[in-house]
Amino acid sequence: MTGCPLFRAVLRGRTLRYLAAGAMLMLPVLQLQAQQHIYNLNGSFADVYGGPSLSPIGSGVLAANGYTFGFNEGLSLTGVVVGPTYTIAMRSRFDDVTNFRRMVDYKNPTTENGIYNYSGTVEFYPYTLVPDVVYAPGQLALSIFTRDAAGLFSAYVNGVFQFSFTDALDDAIVDASGRITFFQDDFVVPNEASSGFVNYIATWDRALSAPEVFAFQPTVVPEPASLALFGMGLASVLVVVRRRKGSR
Repeated sequence: MTGCPLFRAVLRGRTLRYLAAGAMLMLPVLQLQAQQHIYNLNGSFADVYGGPSLSPIGSGVLAANGYTFGFNEGLSLTGVVVGPTYTIAMRSRFDDVTNFRRMVDYKNPTTENGIYNYSGTVEFYPYTLVPDVVYAPGQLALSIFTRDAAGLFSAYVNGVFQFSFTDALDDAIVDASGRITFFQDDFVVPNEASSGFVNYIATWDRALSAPEVFAFQPTVVPEPASLALFGMGLASVLVVVRRRKGSR
C-alpha cells in the first residue's frame, strides 16, 4: 500500500499541511521577534525578551489581564533606549479624556513637553497639531508613536495616521536619566493626568513604516516554555512522517 504512488502523494500532502500549520503558528512569533521589548502586563511587569522590567508608579493593581492605575499614577521604564529612532506601541484607556491627560513623558518628568490625550485627541505638546478625536472614556485604544532617523515623529491611533512633525529639538527622545514614564504627569504643571488601564506596551529600535503600523495587531508572545512545547509538537509530526516514509 505504501508503495502506491497515489498514497505517497497523499502522504506528501499531509506532510506539507502539517508543516504549513506549524509555520502559521510561528508567524505571530516571528513577527514580534522584531520588537525590542514587549510587556504583556498579564500578571507581570517583566519584558518577554528579558530586558528591564516596568516599574509601577503609585498603588496601581496588576492583574492577569492588565494594569489598572489611579489618578497621576502609571508606569516607568529605565534602561531601554528610546531614541533617536524607535517605535512605541501601547494599548490603554483613560477614565477621563477632558483637557490634557499625560500619556508619555520623555524627560523624567521635568518638562511639560510630551504626548497627551487632549480632549479625546492625541497631541505632542507644545506643537500645534490637528488630529482626530480618537479616545473615549473607558475605551481601549492602540496608540503607536514612531521617530525615524531624520527626526520625523508620527502618531497613529487604532491604525489611523494622526500627525507628523520634525522633532528638531529632540523633545521625543529620552533624556540622560534614561527613564521614560507612562500616564504620570510632569512636575511643572502637575495633575494633567487620569486614572485608567493598560494591557500592552512594546518598543522597537526602529521606526515602523506606515504600512507596518496599519497592519500591526498586538499578539501575546508565548513564554519560552510554550515555544518549546510547540517545537516538540512539530518535531513529533516530523518523526511520524519519517516513520511512515521508513515503512514503505
